[in-house]
Amino acid sequence: MAIKANMNGIGTNGTDEDSFLSYTTPVLLRALLHLLVQDAGVLAVDIAVYDACRIFPGHLRELCSEGALAGVRFRYNDQGGPNDVASDEAASLVWSADVVGDANVVPTCVSEADHLINLESFKGHSYGLTLCGKNHFGSLVNSSRLRPPEAAGIHRYVSGQTMGMHTVLVDLLSNQLLGAKTTLWEGERPSTVSS
Repeated sequence: MAIKANMNGIGTNGTDEDSFLSYTTPVLLRALLHLLVQDAGVLAVDIAVYDACRIFPGHLRELCSEGALAGVRFRYNDQGGPNDVASDEAASLVWSADVVGDANVVPTCVSEADHLINLESFKGHSYGLTLCGKNHFGSLVNSSRLRPPEAAGIHRYVSGQTMGMHTVLVDLLSNQLLGAKTTLWEGERPSTVSS
């Protein structure tokens, strides 16, 4: 089982500093993991939570691997470290239009998984509403560990401005290793702060 969390708003490149920006809520991730382990009978060691280009801060990893969750694996941008996301060079992503950029593969934890959960963090974005689709930008592995979508040349293909224009979101969601394996699409709404 692989879970694609959205850690886009957290620190990068090995820094373990927390951020006030939007990313998957640790409590929601812990609740999902408990449902999988305690109610669905999935072994904790058979679960990999990943984001190929960001990190999972220590407090999140600790909270989500205590007790019954011991053994849950986290795979992320941990270059040279034990939790670094491994790429499956045999699992390439193919675009349905001429996209100029790096070749892309998915993480090994995705290609080896039988099921995938897409755990998106809903937030505003200049591309409009992408829901869980754009979350898979963190499923790309190529020459850029920090910004794989730019290296792939796909950001301009997120949303077409006219009917019939190519969008890479369709390619990601129809991919046999990403969209076809997805068992659950789950999004969390951003919290609102009242004064």
